[in-house]
Amino acid sequence: MDGPDRLWWLHVVTASAVVGMSWFVQMVHYPLSRLVRTKDYALYHRQHIRRIGLLIAPLMLAEAEMASGVLLLAILAVGKTDLLLQPQWFTVSMVLLGIIWLSTFLVQLRYHQQLDRGKDLNAIGRLSSTHWLRTILWTLRLRTISG
Repeated sequence: MDGPDRLWWLHVVTASAVVGMSWFVQMVHYPLSRLVRTKDYALYHRQHIRRIGLLIAPLMLAEAEMASGVLLLAILAVGKTDLLLQPQWFTVSMVLLGIIWLSTFLVQLRYHQQLDRGKDLNAIGRLSSTHWLRTILWTLRLRTISG
């Protein structure tokens, strides 16, 4: 297996980990966050962001989730088409990734900033409902790159 194929495998493995974490957050973490006492919520939320960031940030950057994805796009652009991926589907997957990142920074970040100030059931609900977009897109994305 040559370097580009190893890079593709790294991309698939990290994408798989991100999908798993996204489903965990959607199905377990966000629903349970509603049960945290109001007086403890700001501290709880700051700890959540710090701890989950230690897990998800390196995965998103590696999958990428920017590094490996951009390198794979560059390899495809110079005409190396014997990779273990379909160029058209990989391009679609990177568009999905762009939408996920835009959603993260333009939508979900705003709700996390609100929750840094304290418990807000409306913000928790909006965060959870808008996170579905990312969960579904990450899942579709994994399907497009893993064949």
